[in-house]
Amino acid sequence: MVAIFRLIIAESLRFPDLGQMLFDRGFEPYLDRLSTYVLDETEAGNLVVPDAKLAAQAFLATIAGQAFWPELMAPGCGGIDEDLPVIIDEAVATFLARYGAKLA
Repeated sequence: MVAIFRLIIAESLRFPDLGQMLFDRGFEPYLDRLSTYVLDETEAGNLVVPDAKLAAQAFLATIAGQAFWPELMAPGCGGIDEDLPVIIDEAVATFLARYGAKLA
């Protein structure tokens, strides 16, 4: 996947729609599903989230910023499979610290 992303980035100047297609088909469906989940959990009283899409973007960016983007920019610098559980657990803990409902 990293090689495909590098290719898309490299070719996006010649093919401007390529980046938008990647976002529309590769990222947005996950963002929409997570946003819907966050909204549902907010309506259920489990989370306090004023903007579900923004919160979902921040959550995904937290994970990608540690696991994906470093690897894309400098092979060997990103998260490896063994790191992912810790990265995800920390992203969830951060998300819940910010948006978790404070139950009395």
